[in-house]
Amino acid sequence: MFIFFGLPLFYMEMALGQFHRCGCISIWKRLVPLFKGVGYATCLIDVYMGCFYNTIISWALFYLSSSFKWPFPWQSCDNVWNTENCVPDNANVSLGNASSNYTNAAEEFFLRRVLEIQNSDGLDNLGNIRWPLLLCLLVIYTIVYFAIWRRPLSSGKAVWFTATVLYVALFALLAHSCTLPGSQAGIKYFLIPDWSKLFNIEVTFLLSQFY
Repeated sequence: MFIFFGLPLFYMEMALGQFHRCGCISIWKRLVPLFKGVGYATCLIDVYMGCFYNTIISWALFYLSSSFKWPFPWQSCDNVWNTENCVPDNANVSLGNASSNYTNAAEEFFLRRVLEIQNSDGLDNLGNIRWPLLLCLLVIYTIVYFAIWRRPLSSGKAVWFTATVLYVALFALLAHSCTLPGSQAGIKYFLIPDWSKLFNIEVTFLLSQFY
């Protein structure tokens, strides 16, 4: 799927952008003025995607700030947000038939501390504003603003450093993951395609995210 759909769309987007050297709105005005709405739709999608991914990054920033506490708050069940059904990560408990009544400490940290989902009754009552998350989101948007308020060429040197550190970190994580039990099964599942999944509607939806 990535070879037949993802890479061609990615290459087409890069080729058009490099050849015309203009944005997604101007390029459609030059190529096919009748389809200039595609450029506006692309910008609208970018706005929605920015809101979506910046929210996830704000969660990561919240986790980063919480990681300075020891022990990590998502490792134990002694916090005020934990329930009586909480089970620590290092606990050796035989749950038997009642396993569905127990929750992991890390799961409760995300749901009851980060999101405070216990204060929400559904879409009609989302609960109060999570001020720590709002502050993290404000920090993320501030970083994004200062990253794009000048031309991207000015941040070219920083990209060399950040990209190198990212690849080194990913390689270190890959090397460590290969030493874990069951790593061969995961690599096999990743490399060998299951062609029957192409007829799954969820795969079609995920495939659309390439663009």
